[in-house]
Amino acid sequence: SDRGCLPGTRTAVLDGLQVWAVGGFVLTDTSVLWLLGVAGSGKSSIAVSLAKYLHSASVCTAYYRFEAAKQHHLNPSNLFSTIALQLASQNAGIEAQLLELVRSAKDLQQRTQDPAEQLERFLLPLLKGDSKTLTPIVIIIDALDESGGVGARKKLLKAFASLAPHLPSTVHILITSRPELDILDMVEISPELPNVSRLYMDTLPNQSTQNDISHYITHMLEGPPLNPTQEQLDKLSRKAQLSFQWASTACLYIVDQEDGNQAVPPSKRLKNVLSTSSIASSQTTLYTLYSTLMDAQFGQSKYGDLELLRLLLGVLVAAMEPLSLAALLKLLHIHFLQFGEIDDVEAEAVRDFGLLSSLIAGTRSHTPNAPLLPLHTSFLDFLQDSTSNPKYCVDISKTHRLLTESCFAVMQSGENKLNFNICQLTTSFLPNSSIPQLPALIEDKIGATLSYACHFWASHVVSATDVMTPSTLNAIKALLSTSRFLYWLEVMSLTGASPVAALSLIVSIIQTTSGVTDYAKEALLFATYHAIPIALSAPHIYLSAVPFIPTMSPLKGIGSEHTKSALISTGHLEKWPALRHVLKNESFGHSDGVWSVAFSHDGAVLASGSIDHTIQLWDVQSHSPKGDPLRGHSGWVKSVAFSPDGAVLASGSYDETIQLWDVQSHSPKGNPLRGHNGTVMSVAFSHDGAILASGSYDNTIQLWDVQSHSPKGDPLEGHSNAVWSVAFSPDGAVLASGSDDETIQLWDVQSQTPKGDPLSGHKGPVKSVVFSPDGAVLASGSSHQTIQLWDVQSHSPKGDPLRGHSGAVYSVAFSEDGSQTPKGDRVSGHSGAVQSVAFSPDGAVLASGYYDETIQLWDVGSHIPKGDPLRGHSGAVWSVAFSEDGAVLASGSDDET
Repeated sequence: SDRGCLPGTRTAVLDGLQVWAVGGFVLTDTSVLWLLGVAGSGKSSIAVSLAKYLHSASVCTAYYRFEAAKQHHLNPSNLFSTIALQLASQNAGIEAQLLELVRSAKDLQQRTQDPAEQLERFLLPLLKGDSKTLTPIVIIIDALDESGGVGARKKLLKAFASLAPHLPSTVHILITSRPELDILDMVEISPELPNVSRLYMDTLPNQSTQNDISHYITHMLEGPPLNPTQEQLDKLSRKAQLSFQWASTACLYIVDQEDGNQAVPPSKRLKNVLSTSSIASSQTTLYTLYSTLMDAQFGQSKYGDLELLRLLLGVLVAAMEPLSLAALLKLLHIHFLQFGEIDDVEAEAVRDFGLLSSLIAGTRSHTPNAPLLPLHTSFLDFLQDSTSNPKYCVDISKTHRLLTESCFAVMQSGENKLNFNICQLTTSFLPNSSIPQLPALIEDKIGATLSYACHFWASHVVSATDVMTPSTLNAIKALLSTSRFLYWLEVMSLTGASPVAALSLIVSIIQTTSGVTDYAKEALLFATYHAIPIALSAPHIYLSAVPFIPTMSPLKGIGSEHTKSALISTGHLEKWPALRHVLKNESFGHSDGVWSVAFSHDGAVLASGSIDHTIQLWDVQSHSPKGDPLRGHSGWVKSVAFSPDGAVLASGSYDETIQLWDVQSHSPKGNPLRGHNGTVMSVAFSHDGAILASGSYDNTIQLWDVQSHSPKGDPLEGHSNAVWSVAFSPDGAVLASGSDDETIQLWDVQSQTPKGDPLSGHKGPVKSVVFSPDGAVLASGSSHQTIQLWDVQSHSPKGDPLRGHSGAVYSVAFSEDGSQTPKGDRVSGHSGAVQSVAFSPDGAVLASGYYDETIQLWDVGSHIPKGDPLRGHSGAVWSVAFSEDGAVLASGSDDET
């Protein structure tokens, strides 16, 4: 990087950092130092200067900068893997360790998207290494405040909290950021960071900072052609108000002779800057300077005359990755028509960007392919602040909408529009990775503008508005329902991008009544089921994917003009297979039967409890394990349950304990909860997550305070045999328990006493209990092959038992509205006992898992099967559960999957 401190400036803080970085205790005796300061205070220049010094001194150093203008640099999941690669390139020992890590877990980078997981699995083993041979290692993380939103930063902050205590003495980490509220909460208030020191830019001696700024301004402006007086230089230094960014921006503007505005010579520019008002706030001072510079460049134009400029600046802010001037002009081609003749408008756009060269890099007309990048993040903030900057403020939502239109226009009719075999490949026998000169082909046949449109149209659709316009819906349908969908997949394949990610975004927001839903969902299914051939070879979209589109799919027939020779003689499916994915991983999956599964309430995570004593968390979107299995139990995991907010997972085990787990960090929350003298068969959270109930083979139920991890009173006694199932009523006031003693007991949670006599009527052990959504009805399932409904108010049966099963009923569930339970004629079709049943959230579909290794979906209204049984397991299906939106069904089986 060409950034950094001017030689002779910031010497005191840089000298201290250089000694600290190699183990000296000058600034602090901690391994992690957090440098905080407002925009423009010089944090990044210090970080870059330190990195340059350490590299020159042959100190093993990694530098990573988050940049708001570069969307791919905002992904926190890239951080630790990038750092690991940088360190490995400088240290042979770390390189050998990293290679071994990758060999032992080839899917390591793909699986560990969470920063805490990456830190634990990627970086920490490399940093620890052999402490006797490790030389000093320095990691510099610049502009952490630009690492996405608060949620993304929270993950990183927690990762650093867990990292600090485990660092070897030879490793030092410098982090720079603005003092955002969430960051201040962590570094100033949180007790989790005892090993992190803070250094605030505003605590550095003001005179030293002022002297450095004066030195910089003098260096930039003294001598011809400007020849400023010492009084002018001193006045500029004072106006900077200790902001290096102010000084840098002002000097660039004053001395810039190539921005296309020759009518304003350096002397006039200096007067413009000196005329700005002095304001106490550092941010306001910067914003005032930006306004002054833009007014000077664009005259006294009225708001309405700046529409083109605001469009250009809006794209600078809203673009998902930096665009070159040439690519931006092509992308906005359809919107230039409103401003006049295309050639004239393009010339004006080039001129406008040229006038902003002191604020934006890449604006020179002689470098049209250089990316347009703001020289400082504060300029992006300025462009979005309607209060401080009403004249030049951009409408981000409107810009996303315009970019959506641009992307579709480029794909449909641009200079390099989507078409069949876009790179004119001559053979299908080579994977993409072996195609000669593929980068050159992509640059020539696809180009930067079409590549951008293909990669980011979905992101702009999602960012534009909460409700899609009819024109956007029509454009999506036109893309996904014709052969252009396949041409789009070609570009994604050749450029190494994921179509599944884009289509998942569209499916997640599209309205079910839009008429486009079927095409969006089918396109996602197509891209998901054929992900491997699509990724490996663009020609095989037509050879290995299109011919196998199910006969009843809305997509059937697209691309037929390119696949006439491909015929399927037998076995052509009518619909996509119901099996989405088998959650099994040879390195990290279960090694024995899966006894219990549960979705988090947002449907993003699935937990599975196994006979192998472990719990595995799974990412539902990617179907991949989230970290290693949770280990701690010494017996079968019989039950798992998420807290309502999804932050805590409870597991009950054959080892007679309950363990609470932090879902974010995958670590135990305190010690196991002990108190039972038998297997913990069932666990359940109350509706507010404050209480956990556990049912045990010791014939008792125990209530637990989730916050303190302590029992709430004595065990609830009353059953004469094992308690198989516990469930809270929706309001949390009543707890139901089902037992091997053939009874159900209702309990008052507040007083922890029985509510009346046990509910009797089953002629076999009660394996499952569940409340209806309104809490008025309780359903119980028995090993006597029946389900009984109970009136909770009167404690009396609601009609005769529901019969029809030929085996024990281990699980029962109500539909969302509480109106549907299995009823009517016997629902049959399996040759083994029913192990588990679950309703979809809308109550329209019932799923049943069976001992015969299958799952059957049933239409609740007609009581008839929905298609053939779902086959895929090779063992009894013990547990089934629907995701919150009803789109995904999870099944846990004796076959370890």
